[in-house]
Amino acid sequence: MSRYRLIVPLLLVAAVTGCSSAPSGSASAVVTYVDESGEQRVEVATEGARCDEAEPRRLGSPDEEIVFVVAATGEATFRVRLGDELSFLSKGTASATQGGIQVDGVTGTVVRSGISGTQTRVSAEATLSGTVVCPES
Repeated sequence: MSRYRLIVPLLLVAAVTGCSSAPSGSASAVVTYVDESGEQRVEVATEGARCDEAEPRRLGSPDEEIVFVVAATGEATFRVRLGDELSFLSKGTASATQGGIQVDGVTGTVVRSGISGTQTRVSAEATLSGTVVCPES
């Protein structure tokens, strides 16, 4: 086999997969809530982040496990998927910068989503602390 036959496929693989060694940015959240079993603490973290520049800004994890939507007025919506059909939901205020967003002690509700699309409240006493670090441009 000639050297050129080996190099060309390797170059094609590098071009298709990209040469980036790791995703850029990060997203993480900690949700604490109380259910029938007592106090629960769920940590969600991902490598990589998506940060839209459109109004309202949408910041979070690439897989949308963590989503913070922030308007220029400061109005914000927070959603974190906790697994087992559980999600933390809240509305409040926050400010996002070009580099991302950090929230601490946001109060909200943990709900369970059913097959029919209905949501059942699991806990009305939930708090969220989280950070999204946007990819560098």
